[in-house]
Amino acid sequence: MPVITRALLFLYSTPNIVGLLLSLPGVVLYALGVIHVIVVLMIAGLYITGLLATPKRKIGDFSIHTSATASDIQMKWDALVRETDRHGSEEMYIKVKSIRLSTIKMLPLLVSDTSDDRSLAAVRHVVLVYLPDALQTYFSLPPALVNFHPIYSGKSAYQLLNEQLNLIEREMRKISVVAFTQDKWKLALYSQIMERTVGHQRFLGDFLGTPPY
Repeated sequence: MPVITRALLFLYSTPNIVGLLLSLPGVVLYALGVIHVIVVLMIAGLYITGLLATPKRKIGDFSIHTSATASDIQMKWDALVRETDRHGSEEMYIKVKSIRLSTIKMLPLLVSDTSDDRSLAAVRHVVLVYLPDALQTYFSLPPALVNFHPIYSGKSAYQLLNEQLNLIEREMRKISVVAFTQDKWKLALYSQIMERTVGHQRFLGDFLGTPPY
């Protein structure tokens, strides 16, 4: 991970922010001219207390194995929906819940060993690999960073993920309707639209310095 990214993750981390807020009284005293070793020690002590006492967010493992069964996939997506409800916005929760519903509808095709339809390869990658990994990455990052720090084109991680969720949710609804029909042209078209946007890069891969899939 790039050094700049590591520094940003620390600066935006909740423990660091809490430590800075706790040390404010000492900083105020220092600014008022009360320059004393006790004040300096108080600032350091309060900051370290906030840094160490603030609990770190615990995020589950939402990765889905390529050989996962239908029940395994459903359990993982149920967990993703619950995690989004806890740590995401209402808009994000609605989109993730909708994508889960479309995924569940398509489970017979997604886990079928006999399906050789190439148009489903992009769908499998998005709902079994990319999106679970993207959401886990998003939830593991400091809330202040994902909401306020511009990452690409002046957009925050929150804005970038919401844009992708909007497109994936829209295309998945279409795909879940035509997947069981003979309209292969529409299925391929919707899958290509989704694949062009998501590709085979990890969410925030360049920012975090992680390799593509």
